[in-house]
Amino acid sequence: MDFFVSHERRVEIGKSLAQYNGFRVWSDEDLSTLKRLYIQGMPLDEIAVFMGRSLSSIRCKSSRLSLSTLAPRRHKFTQAEDRFIKKNYGKISTSDIAQALALPISTVRERATRRLNLKCCYHGEANPASTISDDEVELIRQLHDAGMGPTEISRKMELSLTHTKCILNYQARAKGLPDYIYDISELR
Repeated sequence: MDFFVSHERRVEIGKSLAQYNGFRVWSDEDLSTLKRLYIQGMPLDEIAVFMGRSLSSIRCKSSRLSLSTLAPRRHKFTQAEDRFIKKNYGKISTSDIAQALALPISTVRERATRRLNLKCCYHGEANPASTISDDEVELIRQLHDAGMGPTEISRKMELSLTHTKCILNYQARAKGLPDYIYDISELR
């Protein structure tokens, strides 16, 4: 006695059992919607909300349909985008860079730190811990060059004396000492 059940019959029985147990069966329209939204680049959690299904259901079905092979969901960076990130990373906030490139913040941060080997530090006004603007730093240095003492500058700018001295000694400058303080030829 040979017992054989065709594939179509097994699928039909599986669907009827799933419906009987209270699960939603994927219709052809649902599958085409999932494929369309996936290819458009919509995040899986948004697809789940849009289709009224759980995130795990969307993940499982997209995996079974091999949608990741249809269209890559990762952003391919161009040389112009890389140059823009290199030029502005650490000078303006990552969210501003992401907004300018129309990309998620995490994508920009990962590209900058892992692929472009940029440091995760902000200098000047872009630093969240910054207490004064870059223009005020330059004003402090100009006042000192004009002959005003650190104590008087700190009183006028309402800064601590220690912070004022750090600025005047270029310890608070992003790129270290400026070229005009030391002549490199004298040091050799």
